[in-house]
Amino acid sequence: MSDKIYNGEFHYIELKNGIRITKYVGSSANVKIPTQIDSKPVTSLDSATFSSDARKNLKSVEILGALTEIRSDTFSGSNALESVKLPASLKEIGAGAFKYCTALTSIELPNSLEEIACGAFKGCTALVHIALPDSLIEIGRRRFQKLYRSPRD
Repeated sequence: MSDKIYNGEFHYIELKNGIRITKYVGSSANVKIPTQIDSKPVTSLDSATFSSDARKNLKSVEILGALTEIRSDTFSGSNALESVKLPASLKEIGAGAFKYCTALTSIELPNSLEEIACGAFKGCTALVHIALPDSLIEIGRRRFQKLYRSPRD
């Protein structure tokens, strides 16, 4: 499968049940993930969606629509990421998806969420509030490891 390009900002592949965004090539610090591409729902964000350069500048992300999966390390190391709006359809947050997002102070997890994989929020040292929904079935190990800074850090 080869990537296609949408709106000059998103590379994607077509899946059986929708679209997986594979790469963001735009330059905005405030990214809005499209709900549909080619009349198909965007259902997944790939691990390599945001390059290391894009992660340095990323301040906010808004994800709406039918997205069900944020794959491993999607936002990992996005040090400037302050806010994320997740869709009501989200079922899975992959391993390390928000690892070391050190500016992220809170995140609202949707009631549809069933799985938070290993180390999903590891090193999110500014995260002061996170409410776990009743819908959770599986929570991976070390998902909130190193959330706080000790006086020696």
